[in-house]
Amino acid sequence: MPEGRLHWLCTYNRIVEPPLQSGQPVRLLRVLAAVVAVSLVFLIAWVGGGKSIVQKEVHDLAQPWAVFQVPESAVLLTGLDATLTGNAVTVCNHSNDEWSKVLVQIDEDYLASLDHLQIGSCKQLKVFEDFTTESWKRMPPPRDLHVTRVAVLATVSEKRYGRKSLLQQGP
Repeated sequence: MPEGRLHWLCTYNRIVEPPLQSGQPVRLLRVLAAVVAVSLVFLIAWVGGGKSIVQKEVHDLAQPWAVFQVPESAVLLTGLDATLTGNAVTVCNHSNDEWSKVLVQIDEDYLASLDHLQIGSCKQLKVFEDFTTESWKRMPPPRDLHVTRVAVLATVSEKRYGRKSLLQQGP
């Protein structure tokens, strides 16, 4: 070694695995067999029907949450009264029958649903909160929407339909 110069002697420590203990290869083999068995079970379940179940769930998620379709044989929904005040549509049942499965549509594109509407009662629905598109996305109406029409599908003893043009009432 030359004098006057500092040399560093570097050594590298190598990590050496300890030798396998007796029983470790057997344990490793058991874990590997369990992983293969579980994978095989999932593969068989997938081929045997899991794929169709997943496809059905995805298909169902992409379906509309409601469809406003007036039956050809729909009876007139009597007692319907609807008014528009500010940004709220008020739907009233002035008939002698309770309405169930009520679907309210404004301006052809936006829906709101009610489980039921009692005889002589009214329900106020906010245009920008309660109404959405039919699609699974349930998009709210645009803020510049001017409601001009309301239609109602309801079940009394059979599906009934009513429609009313709206004029803006005072705020």
